[in-house]
Amino acid sequence: METVSVAQITHRDAIAEALRAEMTRDPGVIVVSDDSPGSPVCDGLVQFFGAERVLDFDRARQTAVGIASGMALEGRRVVCEVSAADLPSHGLEHLDEAARLHEQEGVPVPIVARVLCGPTSEGWPVDRDGPERWLLPIRGLRVVSPASAADAKGLMVGAIRDPGPVCVLEHTQLYGDVGAVPEGDYTLPIGEAGIVHDGERMTVIAHGAAVAAAVDAATDLDAGVEVVDLRTLAPLDSEAIVASIARTGKALLVEETAATSAVARAVMAAIWEGAFEHLDAPLRRVGLAAAAVESGGLAKARVNAVKEGCDELLSY
Repeated sequence: METVSVAQITHRDAIAEALRAEMTRDPGVIVVSDDSPGSPVCDGLVQFFGAERVLDFDRARQTAVGIASGMALEGRRVVCEVSAADLPSHGLEHLDEAARLHEQEGVPVPIVARVLCGPTSEGWPVDRDGPERWLLPIRGLRVVSPASAADAKGLMVGAIRDPGPVCVLEHTQLYGDVGAVPEGDYTLPIGEAGIVHDGERMTVIAHGAAVAAAVDAATDLDAGVEVVDLRTLAPLDSEAIVASIARTGKALLVEETAATSAVARAVMAAIWEGAFEHLDAPLRRVGLAAAAVESGGLAKARVNAVKEGCDELLSY
C-alpha cells in the first residue's frame, strides 16, 4: 500500500493550501474576496499570484458575489469569500441563478462560495439557525461542511474542480484546530459522508463543528457509539446514514443550532424513508447552541450534552 505523507497544520492553513495548490495547478482559478488583505485565508495570495487573480472588492459583498458568478459563467473557476451574515441580501440570488443554470440547463458555473460562519465573542453562533436554512432549499446547489483540517483541504479542492456552484461552510471556530492533512494532490468526493468513530450500538450523525463534540463524547463513553460525519449537506449521503443505522438500530442527530434546522429535516426525512424499520429506539436530536456553560467551559458542556443524548438512547 502506498504511504501518504501528512503534515500537522491548522484548519485555516489547510484551506489556504488547497487554494494555493489549485491556483498553481489551474491558471484559470480566480479568488474574489471582500477583504482579501485582512482575510486569514486569502492573506498572501495576492503577493504570489498577483492582483489580477486575487480580486479585492473592499467589503462590497454584493458586487463580489455577483462578479464572481459572472466570471464563472465566462469560464473562469472562481472562489468567492462571503460572510454567512451577508448571504440573505448579498449573495443568495446569484447562487440561486447559478444553480438553476447548471441544474436545469447544463451550463457550467464553477463558482465556490466560501461561507464564513461561527460564534460571536460571547461564544454563541451569529445565526443560531445556521446558514444552511438559506442554502439547502436552493435546488442544484452543492453544500459541504468540513469538520477537520483534512476535510477542509479535500473538500475545498473537490469544490474548486466541480463544474457547478458549491458552498463551503467554514466554521471560524475550527480555524485554529490542528490535524493531519495529506500532502500533495488530495481531494474528497462531494456527496459522501465518512465514519469518523466506529461503533455498533448506536449512530451519532453530525457535521461541521459538531463533529468534534460527537467524537469526544463517543470516545469518553467507550460504549459502541458510531459517529457519521456528513461532510456534504447537499446532496445528502442518505445511503451512509441508512447503512449505519441498519447496523446500530439507534440514531442521535447532533448539530450546532438551537432549533431544528434544514439539515435536521433532511436527515430525518432520509431516516424515515430508508431506516425507519431498523430503529429500535426513538430518533433523538441534540442542539449544541442550547448547551448550558458549566465548570470546565463551553467545550465540556457540548460534549456532555452529546453524552446525555447517547446515554438516553443506549438505555433502550
